Amino acid sequence: MPPRTILRAPYSLGSPTLKPSLNTPRLLARPARHAEDEQLSSSMALPLRPRRLTDDGTHHPLREAICGPSLVLLALSSLSQTPKRLEETASLPLAVVAATPACIHVRLCFETLQFAPGTLELAIEIENCASHPLALSFGSGQSFDFSATRQGETTPFWRWASGRRFPPQLRAIRLDSGCALRFEAQWPDAPVGSWTIEGKVTANGGFAAEKMDIEIA
Repeated sequence: MPPRTILRAPYSLGSPTLKPSLNTPRLLARPARHAEDEQLSSSMALPLRPRRLTDDGTHHPLREAICGPSLVLLALSSLSQTPKRLEETASLPLAVVAATPACIHVRLCFETLQFAPGTLELAIEIENCASHPLALSFGSGQSFDFSATRQGETTPFWRWASGRRFPPQLRAIRLDSGCALRFEAQWPDAPVGSWTIEGKVTANGGFAAEKMDIEIA
């Protein structure tokens, strides 16, 4: 497997103690499947400030010292400067095609399907499988959701978004070809049992990952 460069917003400034955010997306850069030399006219780019990539309604720039020089969060006025990047704005140029199920792949990420009771780490990735950039459009501050349902039942026992408030927020993320966006969260106090985990990215009406069955014992 080729090495992957990870881009993530390191902290949630909504927390007075600067704890790591549990709703932080990461960009996993992989070699592009198709060679292309995209050039977008700067006249199409809107002079918008990039938003930080968390769901608490606050904004701050990503730290280039952590992200590295080749993957940085850019304003739309500089789309052609870096071949692979992640950027979030209120809107994207029309030249960026909206993501559809045919050109993306969404998956839950587990290293094992057997867990001990307690806090369970959850992650979901959405990858651009097309040969061109795609736009992920969101209608609120929520970017993803997870749920856990006891096997044999239909009503979720736990849902990540339950009880959380997300501000109305029209925003879009540009995802380059061959890149994947990763969201992470935690299920606290996960009890013993057989569970079905579901996850989705809420962009463009929602992209659901394939369900996965896990055991907590």
